[in-house]
Amino acid sequence: MKYLIALFIICFSKSYCQSELNNQDFQQAKKLYIEMVHTYDYNEMVRFLDEFKSKLPIEIRDVNFTTQEEFRKYIFNNIEKSFFDDKEQAEKYILYRDEVISKVIKNNSEFYELFKKCSPEQLLEIMKNSP
Repeated sequence: MKYLIALFIICFSKSYCQSELNNQDFQQAKKLYIEMVHTYDYNEMVRFLDEFKSKLPIEIRDVNFTTQEEFRKYIFNNIEKSFFDDKEQAEKYILYRDEVISKVIKNNSEFYELFKKCSPEQLLEIMKNSP
């Protein structure tokens, strides 16, 4: 699940790994990641994303969205396949999802600045060795 969350945050923040951290920055990123995953905000985000995911239609896992708007449109056009009560509830969940992710990114800005610069291999290494 933590890999899924990280990939979701990458897409949300449009922070694609395009370089590589030096050893000092890599060690700092590992430390900051461990600190982050122990925060209330991070755990609230994980809890909420699990709840959000449980309301999505199963076939959404096979759809590749390139924008947030495509995702939103898909949900609204397939509301009857989801577990949302209606479009209004789906919209509230989407807005809150954006809010909790933004809050985690904002409150852990030092980590995310390093995160943007890490290689995909470094990202996996950071997450694999954490709680």
